[in-house]
Amino acid sequence: VVLGSAGAAREPRGREPGPGAGIEGLIAPPRQQAPAAQAPRVLELTADEAVRLAIENNLGVQIARFEPRIEDLNIAQARAGWAPAFTSSFQTASSDQPSTNFLTGAQGLSVNTDRVLSNIGLAQTLPWGGDYEIGWTSSRLASNEQFQPFSARLNSTLAFTYTQSLLRGFGIDSIRQQLQIGEKNRDNGDIALRETLASTSRTVRNAYWNLAFARESLGVQQQSLELARESLRNTQARIEIGTLPPIDVVEAESEVALREEAVIVAQASIATAEDALRALILDPASPDFWSVRLDTAGAPPFEPIMVDVDAAIRNALDRRTDLAQTRTTIETAD
Repeated sequence: VVLGSAGAAREPRGREPGPGAGIEGLIAPPRQQAPAAQAPRVLELTADEAVRLAIENNLGVQIARFEPRIEDLNIAQARAGWAPAFTSSFQTASSDQPSTNFLTGAQGLSVNTDRVLSNIGLAQTLPWGGDYEIGWTSSRLASNEQFQPFSARLNSTLAFTYTQSLLRGFGIDSIRQQLQIGEKNRDNGDIALRETLASTSRTVRNAYWNLAFARESLGVQQQSLELARESLRNTQARIEIGTLPPIDVVEAESEVALREEAVIVAQASIATAEDALRALILDPASPDFWSVRLDTAGAPPFEPIMVDVDAAIRNALDRRTDLAQTRTTIETAD
């Protein structure tokens, strides 16, 4: 905006100030410079480094890591059925009753009786189906009756009991069943974690090479655009010297427009591929999650490999995670 002098009309935008505008019309107010935008951080990765970041930061991998830990707690809970249980109790009671006849022989007008009972015990179920109990009980009785031989009587009892069924629970019982099922589920948790790691690694590598392909494709489209522009310039030069009719420039301009559209589409493909890879390997809680730029390092190596079909089938039967999970599920059902 060009400001005029006091009392003078402002000059229209885009025109030079008139001769009567004064020095104020030639000087624009100072504009405050905006702070320079910080350049985004560029993270150049290899395919293996991208997989390593995904294993550390991918949410699906972090969730899969909890499954084996949960099964470890279930196994510990099943083993708790064999843990010894310690019990103890303490009771006390006191009674004061009036003396109803002289046969009680109580000192005073009432009969006082104090009782104390304590018990400690240990019980445990054994892994082979038996169980035992050990208990120690002691009591103390005190009374003021004259006919009692002792003012306080102490009793104690030690008891030990062991029970072993001959057939019931000999081969399997509920605790061993829960333990074995927990161990099978723990194996399934490990297999599921390996499956998640393999699937994430495959997905990350595909996304990585998709980004590399998108960048190379942009270079090809830019080269095609330069060739189309060069062809347009040649066509215009031939039209000027009269070797081509003017109508031919329309076809050349159309080709340039198509190549420009292809460049825009290629740039959008790079952004889409970069976002897909970013979501797989970076931590969403990171402050620069959306600002960091990802770049690929090098082209994929080309190594021709001869495939042994029989060996590949044996390898699949031995190492495929879905088959391993199915086997473990069958063993759990058995």
